[in-house]
Amino acid sequence: MRQPGKLLVVDDEPGVRTSLQGILEQEGHQVTAAASGEEALAAMERDVFDLILVDLKMPGMDGLEVMSEAKSRMPDTVVIILTAYGTLDSAVGALRQGAHDYLLKPCSVQEIVGSVEM
Repeated sequence: MRQPGKLLVVDDEPGVRTSLQGILEQEGHQVTAAASGEEALAAMERDVFDLILVDLKMPGMDGLEVMSEAKSRMPDTVVIILTAYGTLDSAVGALRQGAHDYLLKPCSVQEIVGSVEM
């Protein structure tokens, strides 16, 4: 995604969500934030997103479920998985299910921006 786009940030941790939103808005993107998978689905009903950054582990719907819904509604949407609990199995599983990237928290601003810009 070379030019600014419409992004959806999904994370149940308010600090992470706010910080990601701020970083990506500074890069020129239009960012919508959601605190849960359910909020993300509601946002997807209102808008189409170029890219979704989603936390893997959240109460209720997890990141893989959000990614699956996003891919069925918007097949061209890029999904990046974020997690503080990364394992090789979950990384391989996420990538096999269509994730564009898999980032371990905490990640640097450069890692986030680099992944979004790929």
